[in-house]
Amino acid sequence: MNWLSYLLEANLYLVAFYLLYLLLLRNETYYQLSRAYLLATSLLSFIIPLIQLGILKPTLLQSNTNATITFGKLQITGIGTTVHIWSAYDYCLLAYGMVALGFIAHFCIRIARIVLLSRKNRVKTHHDFTLIKMDGGSGAFSFFNYLFIDTNLASSLPVMYHERVHIRQKHSIDIVYTEMLKAVCWFNPVAFLLQTSIKEVHEFIADEQAAGLAMGNDNYIDLLISNAFGMPQTALTNSFFNKNLLKRRIIMLYQKRSGKTARLKYLLALPLVGGLLCLSTMAFTNKHYGLLDIAPVKTTVQPAVSNTADVVSFDQQDKGVIFTAVEVEPTPTGGMKAFYNFLGKKIMYPQADKESLREGKVIAQFIVETNGQLSGIKALRTPSKTMADEAIRVLKLCPKWIPGRQNGKVVRVEYTIPINFSLADKGDGKRESIPPPPYH
Repeated sequence: MNWLSYLLEANLYLVAFYLLYLLLLRNETYYQLSRAYLLATSLLSFIIPLIQLGILKPTLLQSNTNATITFGKLQITGIGTTVHIWSAYDYCLLAYGMVALGFIAHFCIRIARIVLLSRKNRVKTHHDFTLIKMDGGSGAFSFFNYLFIDTNLASSLPVMYHERVHIRQKHSIDIVYTEMLKAVCWFNPVAFLLQTSIKEVHEFIADEQAAGLAMGNDNYIDLLISNAFGMPQTALTNSFFNKNLLKRRIIMLYQKRSGKTARLKYLLALPLVGGLLCLSTMAFTNKHYGLLDIAPVKTTVQPAVSNTADVVSFDQQDKGVIFTAVEVEPTPTGGMKAFYNFLGKKIMYPQADKESLREGKVIAQFIVETNGQLSGIKALRTPSKTMADEAIRVLKLCPKWIPGRQNGKVVRVEYTIPINFSLADKGDGKRESIPPPPYH
């Protein structure tokens, strides 16, 4: 899988879902629905790229054409050795991974601080949570089943109840999930905004239930304001006195309750999901990580006629069709890396081409038969006949492939593969090589 392409597509959908929430749903008072929407759509953003609607795909199954699937390039240097050089994609993937690991390391450090805090203070275990009393004005916050509270606030029922709502509803799971999302999507600001929105919803849920214990919204807000400032905050916990969300929490406490018809707004996610599925299929046509086709198309293909003597004879009714794209692509035994290594070891640079310093690319085409043999091997384009002859000679020696499948049946598949012939030393002491790109 091309991870960066998949990641970029998933983040595009993450932005689309979040914009819908921001424009139409953020001010609604159905907080549990908002929580479910934010969590579900963020997960859907990573599922949709894996799904395809085959009926919307451009026609890929053709008969007797030159349409092909190119799996990659092989660099032949000297007398049949392969050279691997990191591509720009490799460096981008490395940089992405290092930053993601940095976010995960920072997350682990914050977890360790919370664990350390729980061990340095007095602990009292209750049937559904663990109470940790702290000295020094640290406010009140919760993390999973741990409720941290300053000794001066331990007798405040609204504060205690507020934090127990977070514990009962497992809000810390949401926070940890969004921390992982931020590590994976660190380049996307929406991942950070999404966590802020989820924490907002957490506070609205807890405020709504705790305000009654404080004898109304006015008294509850007085409690928030009088204790909100000067309290340290941590992104991993649900804090009662969160001054960053204070204004929004006060606004939503006085917000008029949304009508029943407002719940229908959340159904707008359904047409958006459908639209994104269509986009995933029609706009990203060359991706190879579309693993599930939920609406495959049935295509009738006429048998191809081949004039190549090397083509193995098969029953025309069942096995005569030649596909250029299939649901399950054929693969070399041992994988593409083994195939490249095989070519690198077997291909010998033609002497005549070496003497004349001739370089270039042979475009070789072959058919992977239903028994895995390569047949119909030919050169569509070549810098010289000797290069074409050498490429064809080695491809004929290639071990059997694992055949491709279409609609659950083994089928014949036509492939085109470019093979670069490049001299390692042109006489000026400089070595030239081209790395094989990711194949798909």
